[in-house]
Amino acid sequence: MTTPAGGVPARGFPSGCLSLGKHTRGNIVTITTMGSRTSDSDGARAGLVADWAPQGNCAGGDPDALFVRGAAQQQAKLICAKCPVVAECLADALDNRTEFGVWGGMTERERRAMLRRHGNVASWWSLFNEHRLRGTAAAKVS
Repeated sequence: MTTPAGGVPARGFPSGCLSLGKHTRGNIVTITTMGSRTSDSDGARAGLVADWAPQGNCAGGDPDALFVRGAAQQQAKLICAKCPVVAECLADALDNRTEFGVWGGMTERERRAMLRRHGNVASWWSLFNEHRLRGTAAAKVS
């Protein structure tokens, strides 16, 4: 994957998780999810998980660990690094304009920037789900 201009891979998304950014060829949302969530038991493409929260890496941990400030946010984002439902979490946070905490591997500042850059996205959940089902690597966001 090419590094987006001002994109999220430079902001700490691990490879194989989820990356979002503005590429030089236009506004592109690149969706790369963990392999364990891309197919169901029959090998068919699986969409986003509706009841995602109990499956998150943060489900059994201290919720306060994700509501920190400053440099501690980078540590909090590590909890999301290999989470099997990072896309679901981020889509939910973006769609609901969640203001505080680290959600889907992004801080509140990163989510606000994403919403500003891609203000025309009506549903992040639908966008991520559509492209997971298709198995495509990138979604054009005008």
